[in-house]
Amino acid sequence: MGYGEYTEAAETLSSIGEPLFAFIAVMALSVLVTSILSLRREDARPVARRLQLVTLLSLFAAFLLVIRLHLAINTLEIGFSHQDSFRFAVAPWTESEKPLFWALLLGAFTFSLWRREDRVASLTSTFFAVMVLLMVLIDPPFPKPLPTLQAAIEAWYGGGNRFALYGQLRGLSEFYGSSYMWLHPPTLFLAYTALVVTLAGSVMMLLGSDGWNPTYAYSAAGYIALTGGLLLGYPWAVDAWGDQAWWWDPKIGGSLMMWTLYTAYLHLGLYHREYRRWTGVMGAICFAGLLFTYLLTYLVEGVHTVA
Repeated sequence: MGYGEYTEAAETLSSIGEPLFAFIAVMALSVLVTSILSLRREDARPVARRLQLVTLLSLFAAFLLVIRLHLAINTLEIGFSHQDSFRFAVAPWTESEKPLFWALLLGAFTFSLWRREDRVASLTSTFFAVMVLLMVLIDPPFPKPLPTLQAAIEAWYGGGNRFALYGQLRGLSEFYGSSYMWLHPPTLFLAYTALVVTLAGSVMMLLGSDGWNPTYAYSAAGYIALTGGLLLGYPWAVDAWGDQAWWWDPKIGGSLMMWTLYTAYLHLGLYHREYRRWTGVMGAICFAGLLFTYLLTYLVEGVHTVA
C-alpha cells in the first residue's frame, strides 16, 4: 500500500464514518430513553438490550474503519533512502480514537450485564448511552482520528520541508510504536470501563438496593487492570522522559489517588451489608476521581497534557 491507498482509506473514513456516527447518535439516544424506562418497566429491558446491541455493532464498524486507516498508515515508508526509512505501528487508541475505544469497551461490558435480572444493567446502559452521545457531540474521531500524525504525513507527501518533517515523523513513530502504547492505555481503559459499572452498582446501593453483588466481579477486574496499567506506565515513563520530573505529572498523581480510592472501595465492600450506603458513596467518589484524572490530561500542564 502507498500514499494513494492511505488517502483512499482517509476519504472512506470521512465519507462513511461521519454518517455512521450520526446513526450511532440516534441509536444512543434511543438506548438512553429505553434504558431509563427499563429502570421502572421490565418489559422495556429487551428493547433496550436490542438497541444497545445495534449501537455496539455500529461502534465496532466505526472502529474497523479506524483500523483500516491504521493499516494504510502502517505501510507508508518515510525516509530519504531505503537505509534511513521507517514505517509506523500505531495503536488504534491514540488521540481522538480514545473515546471510541472506551465506548466500545463500555458497550461490551454493559451488554454482558443484561443477563442479570436487576437494574444495574439498565443504569449502566444509561451511562453508556450518555457517554456515546458526549463523544459524538464533543470529541468525535472523524474525519481525522490522528490529526497530528495525519497532518505531518500529508505535509510530507505534499511537498513540505522534509528535513523538519522527517524528525517529527520519526518522533511520532517512536512514540506511537512503543510496545507500552499497545499495553498501557488499553489496560487503563479496561479499568475505567469497570469503574463505570462500579458507579452503577454504587448508585443502586445509595438507593437502598444491593448493587454490590452484581458489580463486584467487574470492580475487582477493574482494580487489577488499574494496578497493572499503573505498573506498566512506570517503565514507559522512564524510557520516554528519562531524567524529567515525570513523577510530578498531575495525571500520575491523579491516577495514584484514584487507585487509593478504589482500594478503599473494595475494602469497604467487605462490609457492604452493614455499610451499604457508605460503600455506594465511596464508589461514587471513585468515579469522580476517574473523571478528575481523565480531565487532567486536557486541563493541567504536564508530560501527559494535550491542552
